[in-house]
Amino acid sequence: MLILVLLPIIYLGYTQEQCQVKNQQISFFFSTQETFEWNLKDLFTGSYLNYTLTSKQPFFTLKKPIHQEYTPKTLIEGISKIAAIQARTEQNQRVWLNQFAFIEKSVNSLSIFYAQGTQGDYKPPNFNYKIVFSQNQDIQCLNLEYLNETSFLADCYNAIKNPILNYFYIIEKSGAVRNISNQNYDVQNIITKRITKVIPFVDSKKNNIKLLFRSTPAYATGSDLKTNSQIEIYNISTLFLVNQLTARDIGTLLKVDDPFKYKFSLIDFDIFSDGKLYILTAFDGIIILQIDQALGFTLIDRIQLYNDVREFDVGHFLSEDGSLVETIGVLFQSKAEVYENRIFKNSYSLDFASQYTTLLKISQELLIIQNKGKTYLINTQTKDLIHKEVLEGIQGILINQYMEELIYVTQIDARRFALSSGKLRFKSGDLTAARDVTTITAFDELGYQCQVQLNYRVINQYDSVLYAVQELDISNVFVDYPFWTPFQMPVSGPNVQVNSSNHKLSNTINQVRRLNQCGINIFLNSISKIIKICQIDQFRQG
Repeated sequence: MLILVLLPIIYLGYTQEQCQVKNQQISFFFSTQETFEWNLKDLFTGSYLNYTLTSKQPFFTLKKPIHQEYTPKTLIEGISKIAAIQARTEQNQRVWLNQFAFIEKSVNSLSIFYAQGTQGDYKPPNFNYKIVFSQNQDIQCLNLEYLNETSFLADCYNAIKNPILNYFYIIEKSGAVRNISNQNYDVQNIITKRITKVIPFVDSKKNNIKLLFRSTPAYATGSDLKTNSQIEIYNISTLFLVNQLTARDIGTLLKVDDPFKYKFSLIDFDIFSDGKLYILTAFDGIIILQIDQALGFTLIDRIQLYNDVREFDVGHFLSEDGSLVETIGVLFQSKAEVYENRIFKNSYSLDFASQYTTLLKISQELLIIQNKGKTYLINTQTKDLIHKEVLEGIQGILINQYMEELIYVTQIDARRFALSSGKLRFKSGDLTAARDVTTITAFDELGYQCQVQLNYRVINQYDSVLYAVQELDISNVFVDYPFWTPFQMPVSGPNVQVNSSNHKLSNTINQVRRLNQCGINIFLNSISKIIKICQIDQFRQG
């Protein structure tokens, strides 16, 4: 059974803020065999806070915002450099299937290392399989995609050729390799990055196929931003080019005066299985298109952006009312912005200058930014700058926006982290405890600290006593289901909470009095099934 005292303080933080508390004191009434976790941002506000527990006790622990649950997993052999890394996902969504692969570029060869994980296993991936697919020193690879459970596609090029000659390598887990050359439609001799995306697609003849979308960002050609970007679309089964989206096409869709003179500078793009294509441009914000079964495009919407854009990410998440929210995070040189359903929501100042190589991911709760080895977390719900930490030795990195986790690979091992705003964790096990107190202290980068006092008691889950409210100095006791509060957690057993509400709930109270008068022994694991609200004080213990 859990009792909480909540003293809410409304707070909006957009830049670096001093440490403050939302609740100076919280009281808990736990049972044995219970485990709870809370976001520390439900207790504190402030930027880049570090936390400590001031007293030793067996119940409460702290989890860092970037939390490593398991020890790193050593690679099958040491590697030189990772050229590309990928997670296999469920076909129509972006849920990780716990299978991962990366391309290693060594002096003499290109190889794929891959890990065969199982669903529900959150240990670091075990990269214990290796396939050498090329020994041509002139070949460079930029991207890796899963074609299916047994094969990969590597997007590569020969850097010695002028103009550059592209290759798709199809690598089977059996070891079979084939490559198919393809033209370079918008880049001649320099390329530092390419973006590829794969989606399932049903064409006008009702054929189920997969499409590969590929583009070279405007900044990745060794010069100023190029203005003739295009997106190539390939049928994966044949690897034939089936369509292109050019500057003239975009200009036509935008209805500019002269589409032939339109300047299209693509920075990033994303494509979803419903056919929605999101394009981040240097000068025209975000362009949203819909692809039809004939591989034609229709303009859906535009989001006007200003300043110098660097990166973006698109996700679809559930809101509190159960509706699906289209959420877009946009990275600028010195700030990040969030849009919900294409409407501006918030802006966050950054304490670094982002680059085109800076990685951005948006999740249900977090903006996750990786810049020059340092990882930044921003809570988009509480609007706080949460955490920044240097992750050493990164060769390749993957971020799961739906499970809020991060995997990165060094030259010797793979590591896996859970991402959050930081957690306060309670676990009772078989231990009971009389009334006790512990304190969480938060420290900010400005030299300030603030504290929250935790008053708690742990009773046996089979204890038959109904405890008087005054034992915890609490005025009102009630279960707030179905109402949602930041501390409402899906846990087993009674979940009685305290709030400052003045609701009068006499019917339920009378039920409790009658039960007591009948002399019935009431076990805690039964109370939640019989009563919804319970209030007992020194005047009502008949």
